[in-house]
Amino acid sequence: MKKILFLILSISVLSISTFAQDKAPTRPADIGESEFDNFKNSSFNVLEESTKLDANLKHIDKEIKEYSGVMSTVSTDKIKGHYKALTGVRGEVEIINSNIAELDDKGKDMVANASKVTPKMKSIKATTNTKKAVEGLDVSKNNMKSITQMLQDDMKLLGDELKSRGEPIE
Repeated sequence: MKKILFLILSISVLSISTFAQDKAPTRPADIGESEFDNFKNSSFNVLEESTKLDANLKHIDKEIKEYSGVMSTVSTDKIKGHYKALTGVRGEVEIINSNIAELDDKGKDMVANASKVTPKMKSIKATTNTKKAVEGLDVSKNNMKSITQMLQDDMKLLGDELKSRGEPIE
């Protein structure tokens, strides 16, 4: 089990989802206004977390898809290991979705107030950074939708197989 988690973590460090790379805005530099910089950095941190989680889950999903046609030949321990890894992903999904919801609510106020920052040059940067942060949150939301669907499908597949083998589902 520890080997599987280590493998997942190693892959997450080395890989980033191609979809998120193509669609996600890049993290802009801080502007020196803590409220706006904190919002921007929190939003981009969530984007990075959702992108890594997406890559991790796609790796697990790929392994599951490779043996799903011949599930009866796969050891119960391997299936349990993948199921447990998916359970861990589910916990991360809840945390990231909570962070997205919190930042999404805050983003509306941040966009509205960005034009009030002084001096004017800082206001322009605050507006640009805040809009990029909101775009990053939108990409995170899309990542999480695909993650949630893939997670549900894979957990059902593995859960059904474990049940058919008389194994308890944790």
